Amino acid sequence: MNRIKEGFSDFSRSVKTVLTERKYQGIFLGVFTLFFTLYIFTLPATYTGGIVGWISLQYLTPELAVFSFVMSVETGLIASFIAYSSTLSLGTELETSSGIAGSILPPLLCCSPLLPALGAVVASLTPLAINIGYLQGLIAVYETEILLGATLILGYSVLENSKTVRKCIN
Repeated sequence: MNRIKEGFSDFSRSVKTVLTERKYQGIFLGVFTLFFTLYIFTLPATYTGGIVGWISLQYLTPELAVFSFVMSVETGLIASFIAYSSTLSLGTELETSSGIAGSILPPLLCCSPLLPALGAVVASLTPLAINIGYLQGLIAVYETEILLGATLILGYSVLENSKTVRKCIN
């Protein structure tokens, strides 16, 4: 329990430290805006037959809007934390690269055409192409759980990057 409390203490100190500087506010807002726009157009692709565009907004549900907002805030915080810690050059290369990987991979895996494209490549290379419909159905049925998992991974990444910022502060 103490470790969780300490993690959230690191988080609140990191937010207060990093987002008080105009440079990092700009990074946060830029990344937030970019990813929020990306998410609100790509997350409804399940309902549009994979078409991404203005039609996506017609199928944007409150649940998808909340996931879009939360994941965008998390990604903006991660980018700000990474920029702050790398600017001060106190974070190690491993911490910085793992923070970048942790912030980029979850959205790429669940919220972009990358996963379906990889599925198509696998389907074209295997004789089990008939079962890809099953995989698509599985993803559609468990979309909320997949998005929740991505949100939790991003949240963990935010907390890990806040530890790096704390090391820079101390």
